[in-house]
Amino acid sequence: MRTCVLMLLLFSPTLLLGQQARTKECSEENMLLDSVHLLQEVTVTGTTDGNEQLKQQPVNVSIIQALPFYKTNATGLDLLRQVSGIKIKQFGGFGARTDFFINGSTGKQVKFFIDGLPQDNLGETQMLNVYPVEQIDRIEVYKGVLPVDLGADALGAAINIVTRKEMEDYVDGSYSIASFNTHRLNISARKYVTEHFFLGGMGNINHADNHYPIDAEVPNKFGNVEIKKVRRFHDVYKNYNAKLQAGITGTAYADQLILSVVNTGLYDQLQNNLLQTQPYGSAFYRENLVSGNVRYQKENLLKDFDLSSFVSYNHVRGLFIDTSRSVYNWEGKIVDRKYGGGEISSSGHALNIYNRVVNGKITTAYHFTDHLTLTFSNTFQRYYRTGKDTVAQKFYGGIDYYGTPSSLVKNIAGLGLEGNFYQSRLKFSSAIKHYSAHLSGYEIEWQTQTSRFESLHALAYNTALGYRLSDRFLIKTSYEHAARLPEAEEALGDMMLIESNPRIQIETSDNVNVNVLYNRREVDGELTTFFRDITNIIYLRTAQNGSQYQNLLSARVWGIEGSVKYRPVPAFNLNANFTYQDLRNQSVIEGSGIDNDRYKNARLPNIPYLFMNGGVAWKKNNVLAKNTVLQVWWNTNYTHEYFLYWEVDGAQELKNRIPTQLLHHAGISYALGSEGLSFALEVNNLANTPAYDNFKVQLPGRSCSFKVRFYHYHKQKT
Repeated sequence: MRTCVLMLLLFSPTLLLGQQARTKECSEENMLLDSVHLLQEVTVTGTTDGNEQLKQQPVNVSIIQALPFYKTNATGLDLLRQVSGIKIKQFGGFGARTDFFINGSTGKQVKFFIDGLPQDNLGETQMLNVYPVEQIDRIEVYKGVLPVDLGADALGAAINIVTRKEMEDYVDGSYSIASFNTHRLNISARKYVTEHFFLGGMGNINHADNHYPIDAEVPNKFGNVEIKKVRRFHDVYKNYNAKLQAGITGTAYADQLILSVVNTGLYDQLQNNLLQTQPYGSAFYRENLVSGNVRYQKENLLKDFDLSSFVSYNHVRGLFIDTSRSVYNWEGKIVDRKYGGGEISSSGHALNIYNRVVNGKITTAYHFTDHLTLTFSNTFQRYYRTGKDTVAQKFYGGIDYYGTPSSLVKNIAGLGLEGNFYQSRLKFSSAIKHYSAHLSGYEIEWQTQTSRFESLHALAYNTALGYRLSDRFLIKTSYEHAARLPEAEEALGDMMLIESNPRIQIETSDNVNVNVLYNRREVDGELTTFFRDITNIIYLRTAQNGSQYQNLLSARVWGIEGSVKYRPVPAFNLNANFTYQDLRNQSVIEGSGIDNDRYKNARLPNIPYLFMNGGVAWKKNNVLAKNTVLQVWWNTNYTHEYFLYWEVDGAQELKNRIPTQLLHHAGISYALGSEGLSFALEVNNLANTPAYDNFKVQLPGRSCSFKVRFYHYHKQKT
């Protein structure tokens, strides 16, 4: 709480500055001013023409404009948490890995893209929880059928980050400081050297100690375990991200021709195992990504023929150090020494991991008429990994198991047809996709290495319809037979905490979505129901000393979600949404821990099934000086309790469960015009409520952040 008070004292003088900002205003910011800072799902009202067209497509898509949050300290996760149908579970504090739940799709079933570029197998340095909001134009959330041009093997959901591409020179910089010694610096700039040629750069640096208090099991002097309040002591996270761009836009031969070079890195101390039952005090992971990609796009390259393509080369290097023989308790004290190995593994590790990933995609569209378009898309990825571990090599008698190469080659080809009729009141899309994967990996059992080679193939297809009943009502429905190829981590492991399983198989699912949208001047509403019948679910089975992905379950999922946004007056916004999802096991699998009918139709464990979000925001212009904006917002998140393990096992009163959580967040910002300085103060988890997520890992309590941002732009002449 002391940190929050200090930040409040720091923030208060900014309200008394009375500095008059420049009167020039950004037209894009004016357009979205009414929705500024309210963490909400943006529907039709207030979107740009391109977003309006995307929202009107027959696929179920939610669009989150990032511009309203540039002056806040929000992350991409904060934006997504307020969208109906989305639940995000974290493995810890800032920088921790996350799992997404969207309309019954979970984990790696949800695919991620940056400007349509798939982020599969590219490491952990560009995760959404550390990607700066100021570098994002919008986030597109697809629920159910995906557009064929994304070229993805998602099982019912995808998230596409669309980066900023405004046709102007600008400089944007921000710095924030937050609880638990968290610091975030972000800088981006773009300069048009000529009318059609630009240079740009983006960079950010993050640091967090994540030394927040948790309730942990600590033995007392008699050796009896007691629950004690302690601070996480080995959970520092640091990362940087630098991108340089050079591009040509708006010429006769290219709408876009952009070269990007990226260099990112992270340092992540490992505090505990996945179940938070064993603390670590020395192990850490370091990663670096060097990437280059070229993107080309041209509409009407030939008559009625559009072409879009990209190719990228990525080199990811990881370093996993687990050489300490010390045994730590949750107070950070060394209580024992092991005879060999490391904190996490019996062998110990000084493991260098080398990944090389080549991505390529080409998308073509042929317009038969203004109302009918045929699209072809092909996405190719080659993942190749090798390693070297001198510490483990000694343990295994001189054999370097980790030097054995592993690889995964994936290809996704899709052909889609879309059109609109009856003055665009009726829209449809339909597609067929072919997936193939060839993987080469190995397993280690009792110091015996066995090589495995597998080839996987699947066919998927979908159709979606959208019909505008009136100016206010739009109804959408879709069916999809979806399939998902295993990712490298699932089939080949991560060489650290997750063991390989090259025999893993493809997931498949039959999905049905029905979506109704309502829109008028002051109210936006949406109601969706969904059904999933999933087989061969790739599920992470956790254990004390190692975990593994397996095809463990089949399940049926039914759910309903709804959202409403209400603007009684232009300066006041309210929003609320809810989601109920019922995931039921349909498996009877011998030898996999589910060997009788007692688990048939049981709710899947460790997955929330009822959650809600809500918020209000208020804005006032010309406070203390002209052209200033004062904004205040409050948001709340509710998650109903759910069981950590199978609900049908054991006595109800003794079950380990994730408790019901109601978290509140509030903030205030003051901007000295559309250009110049802005300030924001935010408090997360106002009531300091104990919060838990993945496998009951405890999350931070109350935290505060203060952010200052400077923005200047120069509009290009047209």
